[in-house]
Amino acid sequence: MGDLKAPGSDGMPALFYKNFWGTVGLDVGKEVKSLLIGSEMSAHWNETVVVLIPKIPNPERLKDLRPISLCSIVYKIASKVVANRLKRILPEIISLNQSAFVPGRMITDNVLLAYELTHFLQNKRRGSDKFAALKLDMSKAYDRVEWEFLRRMMGKLGFCQEWINIVMGFVSTVSYRIKVNGDLTEQIIPQRGLRQGDPLSPYLFLLCAEAFSCLLNSAEDRGDIEGVRENENKVHWVSWELLCRRKEQGGIGYRDLHLFNLAMLARQGWRLIMEPMSLCAQVLRAKYFPTGDLMAVREKPGISYSWRSIVRGIQALKKGLIWRVGDGTNIDIWHDPWLPSGITRRPITPRGRTVVNKVTDLIDPTTGKWDKELIEGLFWEEDVKQILTIPIRAGVEDGKVTVKTTIFHLLWVWWSARNKANVGEEKLSQGEIEHHVQNTAAYLKNPVLHNKVQSGWSMRKGNTWKAPPPGILKINFDGAYREMSRDGAWGFVIRGENGRGVLAGSGRLPMVSDALMAEAEACLAALEAAIDHGISRVIIESDCLNLVSALKTDEFDRSSGGIVFRELRLILSMYFVVTDIRHVHRSCNACADALAHMCLDRDPEQPNVWSVPLPEFVNILVDRDSTDRHVI
Repeated sequence: MGDLKAPGSDGMPALFYKNFWGTVGLDVGKEVKSLLIGSEMSAHWNETVVVLIPKIPNPERLKDLRPISLCSIVYKIASKVVANRLKRILPEIISLNQSAFVPGRMITDNVLLAYELTHFLQNKRRGSDKFAALKLDMSKAYDRVEWEFLRRMMGKLGFCQEWINIVMGFVSTVSYRIKVNGDLTEQIIPQRGLRQGDPLSPYLFLLCAEAFSCLLNSAEDRGDIEGVRENENKVHWVSWELLCRRKEQGGIGYRDLHLFNLAMLARQGWRLIMEPMSLCAQVLRAKYFPTGDLMAVREKPGISYSWRSIVRGIQALKKGLIWRVGDGTNIDIWHDPWLPSGITRRPITPRGRTVVNKVTDLIDPTTGKWDKELIEGLFWEEDVKQILTIPIRAGVEDGKVTVKTTIFHLLWVWWSARNKANVGEEKLSQGEIEHHVQNTAAYLKNPVLHNKVQSGWSMRKGNTWKAPPPGILKINFDGAYREMSRDGAWGFVIRGENGRGVLAGSGRLPMVSDALMAEAEACLAALEAAIDHGISRVIIESDCLNLVSALKTDEFDRSSGGIVFRELRLILSMYFVVTDIRHVHRSCNACADALAHMCLDRDPEQPNVWSVPLPEFVNILVDRDSTDRHVI
């Protein structure tokens, strides 16, 4: 929410609430919570001032002005909460042909579909079927939404009555005053319409528009309508080579529109890769690349202008793509780009007469790790350094979990339960074992931590480590990295509610690609040690914001480190009840940082993991890190 944007009728912008949150935060929170459980909204909170913003420099008619509703900040907070809850389920209830404001969809998809439909209709010159173009004017649509229609539409879509009452309370209790020449008019009580400027309005309008989509689909099923067509005005870019030169070179410094357009087309191609189930991707795949291999598409006679443009964007995109190493079976060592750096992203070592062809030949089948001896004997030193820094994981193919990996993790649950029972630990019930297996299956369908991670992350205030609540252990980890030698180390410490360490460890990373991978390896070492010692209920803290974001994201990561991030999320989902994942200041992670750097300097041959009683030097670091042990 912008600090000084759109203050309410009381004149208080968001900046006031942010600066004085310690004073007003508790009262605002109580008021917002009461609204979210269905309490009647105070008329004061829903008073709205309407101001007219010019659409053009010199407006002369009312249509040249855009009405903006200045809602109160308290109302906006509550409305934003409702909107955030609603938009999570929009992809499930809104038709694919509606792209605006739906998470994971882009309005440009519909532009491309319109081009494809136009191209089809223009090339259909024979046959008895007739087609018509229909252009709809949606102007002033917000002002014409009938509240009763919105209520019934939410009921048809399956929303419970309690939710409908909350939403309608936000919509129907509004009152307006219009600011004209600096003065406010008399109060206006509307009977219909949605407000421009209300965070909830765009999503409610989508629900109303869904009714029209359903009517179109129904008419199509009955055969009443067939197809959609729009007028087409193609854009032809002109090359301004001289004007695009820098001013020092005699040009004007205009942006090269051709290259800019090519970059946007490459971005659209990337979206087809990342969102293969979008309506646009499904239509284009069915028409132009039914085999599903987008990278193999070529320009052919008869294709549409929009697809020809995207193909050129894909060709530009391919110049910047490299393979992410999984099991290496599909990657040609000498011809495919797969190294993390370099001009060609291929080995600079001459191939010679070697019969080693695929990257999988460089991986030790026993350990699932790089065959260092083979690589050092086959490649020059610069290539060796690059190859050994690439993270790989056994059982992973092109960043996807294979059936082999799935079965391994499922069997591990039963194996671990049996071992614990054999050494006298409490036996897991059949229901508990089934719970672990179901968690794994759910994760593999959707690699997100879902309800395992209960709260969001944020930078915590204060510069000292805080103890966890009773019954929960806190894991702190850190990685150290030396760029010149491309090596690193990791360290971690696990502590309880009294601030005392229960588990700690450190180890070396002979080859690591960057600091983020060092942090990821530190996290992996800490989680594996926790599993070995039966730790399950945890809070995780790290001073690496990028890693915390990667652990909490629901997006498929196609970077070279994406394999490691996915493995970490899988481990967290299977073996832990994670109450929080937090990004903290580096000073709150000093103990783990010290363990990592001590190991980096000492260069031990084997990693060390210490349980109680911890070594004295570890206890000293823990005590120094835990001077303020307030529970958070």
